[in-house]
This record gives sequence, structure tokens and C-alpha cells, in this order.
Amino acid sequence: MYHIEQEIVDRENIISNLIHYVETKESNQELHIVEEKIFAQLQALGLVLVKQVVSRRENELNNKLAKDASKPPWHPRHGTKPKQYVSIFGPLTIERSYFWEQGKKGICPLDSELNLPANNCSYLLQKWIQSGVAENPYEQTTQSLGDLLNINLPASTQQIVARSASEDFSDYYKQKNVQENSEGEILIATADCKGVAMVPSERPSDSKSEPGKIRRGKGDKKKGLRKDATVVSDYSINPETRRADEVIDGLMSVNGEKALNEYSNKKKRTKIKNRQPINKHVSACMKGKALAIKDLADRLQQRNPTSDKKILVLIDGERSLRNRIAEEFAKRGWNPRVVGYCLDIIHALEYLWDASTALYGEKSSKRIVWVHRKTLDLLDGHIGRVINGLKQAINKNFGSIKKNQKQALESVIKYFENHKDMMNYDKYLRQGLPIATGIIEGACSSLVKDRTDRSGMKWTKSGVQAVLNLRALKRNGDWENYWKYHIDLERARLYAISYSLVA
Repeated sequence: MYHIEQEIVDRENIISNLIHYVETKESNQELHIVEEKIFAQLQALGLVLVKQVVSRRENELNNKLAKDASKPPWHPRHGTKPKQYVSIFGPLTIERSYFWEQGKKGICPLDSELNLPANNCSYLLQKWIQSGVAENPYEQTTQSLGDLLNINLPASTQQIVARSASEDFSDYYKQKNVQENSEGEILIATADCKGVAMVPSERPSDSKSEPGKIRRGKGDKKKGLRKDATVVSDYSINPETRRADEVIDGLMSVNGEKALNEYSNKKKRTKIKNRQPINKHVSACMKGKALAIKDLADRLQQRNPTSDKKILVLIDGERSLRNRIAEEFAKRGWNPRVVGYCLDIIHALEYLWDASTALYGEKSSKRIVWVHRKTLDLLDGHIGRVINGLKQAINKNFGSIKKNQKQALESVIKYFENHKDMMNYDKYLRQGLPIATGIIEGACSSLVKDRTDRSGMKWTKSGVQAVLNLRALKRNGDWENYWKYHIDLERARLYAISYSLVA
């Protein structure tokens, strides 16, 4: 049985010492030192108060159980069992009454009463640490927070916590309520891939055996094999019709404001207000494209249970992504709903700039004029005109064109010919639909690259998936709600039996 008298004495002593420090010349120090002293005393007070609450709850629970001999059926009480617990105020030992009977599993009813976590780290401290882990390396996060709270927080332990803390990610989004009346008229689905450097033990010798593409990262040597994270995003919009001349300047500025100014010659440009996506959601999956696309389709279904809204698919030129999406949508009978598979206009422009360099060189101002004209052709739906113009350029300069120039132009021609069916930009602009994948490109960088691609980092599949889930929760604005959901599920998993006995 707990006795709380000592906690009360400790509490009053800390409060008395704190007041004495503040009201006397002992606090006649530099203000940052005063802050440090007060913070230390407040943290000590918090720890004592937590101990006092635990003592009171244990006493109350034991009194309750003593009055009802039928709860729990483990008799007699076999002393206490200690549990180490790390709160935000510091570590403490919780002594819990232990009940056991021959042939039955023993329990500590206080565990369920307080909803103690499976590990020693409090849920609040877990949430704080994992919020940092979502943005920065484990060692940096645990060191920084540990120094602040004067607590030893092993980074290796928090890697295990991250896996546990993120395990309810998929279930959370399956049950999340989406108000359909808050959605826009058109649903947008986007997908892309970003490579993650893997530890040697998770680099399969046969890439076909793994449900995700294994490739050598750019600039990587033998030890730099990467596995693709499939990044997906979905949102909705309300269409706003636009013309080619209204978006051309914004597209040109992607390649540098200086180039745009040189072309426009201080021409007054129309500023188009960026359209904000509605209820944007992003996630990244290390388990292959098929599962990522299935989850994407599930969320589209949640957004529109009646399945009557049109869908635009915005992707880059990777055919495997388009094929996966088309297969999943076909299974659901959604093909009539798909208004198109749109090739990101920014990717198309990158090929135009490559062609302009082959024709005029990198420093010629003619490049800017040429790209501007060809971009207008693309936006007006004249992809055939652009392709024919590139072919004519090769034929016209057949005798003088260099081999590398010809190869560059032929590469652009081939790319455009292979993706003509995805370049109906005039149609999409008339329908008020987006033609650039800025959201998914941003997600690849913000969600994956910025955290996983730092110097020297190598990941396990489960480890990186945990971090990507945590980052997605923060970027989707679901951090606080997810933790409430996760803690509730943890309680059900840990104390489904014992909690019902003492409730």
C-alpha cells in the first residue's frame, strides 16, 4: 500500500524553497540563470506531483478491489511489482499491486487504471520525441530533448517506439471521417517515386523479389542501392478555367526569373492566384506501388462515397505508375470517371529546355524565345506541331548537327511521342483542371528526401516507413488526433481484459 505523506512533505518543501528563492537575494543573478533555477524546481515539483497522483490512485484502486471480493478473481494479492516510468519531469518507479492465481495470468490493475504504456516512456514524452524524430535524426532529437528535460533518452529505444507509434497509421485513415460536403467538384490523384538508401541487409540480390523498385541512386557506389518510396497525394478542387497566356509566365519563371525578365523585356505580366487544394493528403509507402495506389483509391472513395465525381490523374512520365493506377481504377469500375492522365507540364518543359540547349547552346537568349513559343504550342494542344518542328530541325541541319545534339533532340521527340496521350493541356485548361504536379513533387522532397537522404543515412524498410508515417501525419494536420486514436488502441490492446475487471 502506498503512503502519500512523503510526497506531500516533498511537495511543500519544493514550493517553499521556490518561493524563498524568488523572494530573496538568492535570485539576484543573471536572468537566464534565474530561469534555469526556476525551471529545475518546477520540474522537481512536477515529478513529486505525478508521484502523489500515482500513490492516490493506487490506494483508491486497492480500496475498491478490497470491497468487492469478486474483482479481480486473483487471490491472494502477491505483493507489488515495480515498473520504471519516464515522465516529462523525470524517471520514477511505480510500485503496483500484483494479483495472481494458480493457472491464471497475473495482473497489475493499476496499469490499466493509469493506462501505462508497454514501454517505460510516457505517452506524452513519446509524442514529443516522435514529433522531433519526424523532422530530425534520432540522436539529434533525443539529445536535444534529453538536455532540455535533463533525462537520459536512448536513441535506439526511440527507434522501437517510432515503429510502435506509427503502426496504426493505415487504420487511422481508414476510419477518419471525411465530410463529403467539404470537398471540391473534382478529385485529383497524384503519384511519384523517391529512392531511399537502404542498409546492406535490406538490399535484395534479386530486385524482382521485392515489391518495390531497387535501383542505384544517383551518384551512389556499390553501397548506395536504393528502394523506391511510392509517394501519393489526393485532394479536390473547384475548377477555374484558364488560358495558355494566363499561365505561360508562371511556367517560364520555373526556370529562372532572370530568364523570364530577359524574354518579357519588362512586359507587365498577369499574376494568377494560386489555387489551394482542398483537404490535401500525402503519404509514402515502402511496400510497393500496388499497395500505395490501393490506399490512394481507398481515400478517393472516402472523399466521394457515391463515386460520382470526376477524377484527374496527375503524374510524371513513368508508365508503371500510370499502369498501376489504371489497373486499380479499372477494378473499381472508375474508368468512366477519369477525365484524363495528365503528364506534369513541368516535366514536359524540362525536355523543351533540353531541346533548346541542343539547338542554341546554354547561353543563347534565343533559347528563351524558342521555349516560350513551344510552351504556348503545348498549352494550345499542338503537340504534333512541336514534334514535327524538332524533326525538321534535325533534317534542316543534317549536315552540320553534331551527334550529341541529334541524340538530345531525338530523345525529346521520343519522349513527346510516347506521352502524347497525356499532354492534352488545352483540354485541361478549358476544364479548369491543374496541369502541374507541384504538390506531389513537394511531397517527394518534404516528406521523403529532406528526412531520409541526409549524409550517411541508410535505412531499414520498417524503420523508414515509421518515420515517413510520422511525417505524413504532421503534414496532413492529423498529429494530435492520431495520437489520441493510437493511445486508445494501445489501451484496448494492452488492457482489454484487466480494464474490464476494474472498470
